[in-house]
Amino acid sequence: MLPRILAEAARRHGDRTAFQVPSGAVLSYRELDRASDEVAAGVAARGLSAGEVLLLSLPSGLEYVVSYLAATKVGAVTAGANPRLRARERRLVVDAVGPHLVLATDELADGLPDDAPVEVVATSGVPGRVLTSLRSTGEGVPPWSRTRTGRCASASLPVPPGIPGGPGSQIGNWRPSLT
Repeated sequence: MLPRILAEAARRHGDRTAFQVPSGAVLSYRELDRASDEVAAGVAARGLSAGEVLLLSLPSGLEYVVSYLAATKVGAVTAGANPRLRARERRLVVDAVGPHLVLATDELADGLPDDAPVEVVATSGVPGRVLTSLRSTGEGVPPWSRTRTGRCASASLPVPPGIPGGPGSQIGNWRPSLT
């Protein structure tokens, strides 16, 4: 559902500001949609697929938002490791969620197990360059289905009946859990 909402926002509000970084630089809805498409292609090329866990060990900000949106586009489950966790606590998070892929900054990769599938990414104060090491135009990769819904491991809100994703509905291959 989130990818469809973002696509609609990009269509309706294209060049309006979707995200502003502390320096004042902005990313439009269209740019946010494109960046998350390209990162989705990049994480898919690294083997992440529907139902698998993407652990985000990233600071709060644009990189986290784009990565989260990218995960929803491939149907992955996201788990967040709070940037305030100590190295030992980050290791426990990895052990608990068993991620298929971890995205982390150099600083927040400290303490992650050596055998964890970690992709170290750089943060950028320039919105147009967010997660450049992960971005792919996905040549040969099919366009993202905007009907697939990812899940967040850290929060789950029930969806009312009658709304796509609500009780009794089926979205893609994922059946919503209301527990």
